[in-house]
Amino acid sequence: MLATDYVGSHTLRIVRPLDLDPPAAFIRTAPGQTRTAQAANCTRPYWIAWYAQHGGACDVVKNAGPTPPYSVIQTDVNGGSAWYDALNVNLSHHAQNGSALLASYTWSHALDTVDPDVPSQNPNDPRLTGRRDELGNAIYDQRNRAVLSGIIAARSGIRLGGIATLAGGLPYNIVTGVNNSGDTGATTDRPVINGAVVRRNTGRGTPIFQLDPFVAKRVRLRGDHVWANLRAEAFNVLNHRNVVGFSGTWGNGPAPGRGFGAPLAGVTNQLPARELQFSVQIEF
Repeated sequence: MLATDYVGSHTLRIVRPLDLDPPAAFIRTAPGQTRTAQAANCTRPYWIAWYAQHGGACDVVKNAGPTPPYSVIQTDVNGGSAWYDALNVNLSHHAQNGSALLASYTWSHALDTVDPDVPSQNPNDPRLTGRRDELGNAIYDQRNRAVLSGIIAARSGIRLGGIATLAGGLPYNIVTGVNNSGDTGATTDRPVINGAVVRRNTGRGTPIFQLDPFVAKRVRLRGDHVWANLRAEAFNVLNHRNVVGFSGTWGNGPAPGRGFGAPLAGVTNQLPARELQFSVQIEF
């Protein structure tokens, strides 16, 4: 049986960080452009008002004399949005002996203006947080995903089967690794490539592959009333390294720096290695 369907969603009011007293926008058009934190602070509305109230002037070069007690005034607001569109195709077959096969393919595209649970997701410019400036691939955007699953009902009550998954790589954010705009503390500024600041999450990781087989057998223990269901299965049986975290630090120059795009270490940056599992279920 062949089935196709479309899935779409639009999410509003996603939580995102926001500087309530942001400096003036710092528009970059070439690699290497930076603004000091002091120069940026002097353009903050609160700093301008504070110096006007105290009869002084903000020195854009050095922080001398009395200064305002605050620079970044950060809060969380419900200002993010997300979109998801997908085409699903499923082909299934069921045999009379209990065997079955399911082949599924999904093409999808997920876009958003912020991924709130992921590091390095502050905006490139604190004054430019809207759809036009921050809309990009969601961190979970996986364009292609194919899954083949099935079960074979063999003789003597033995069942063989498993799941094979082949999917595209996940995005990662590309950043300069320095504070270009001087907005104090944030190093989420994205580099200028080909004359423009790159969009969010334009990096793309390596494909993901996993094979999860199993074998099962139902054994009679006592008459027709007590049975044991034996099952052995493996997850990622080929122990394929599926990396989901990559270094997105481009650097502040026209070409990527050393280590850009390299896999990151740590268990949170890759899917689990091979796992084996055995189970016995008593049925009565």
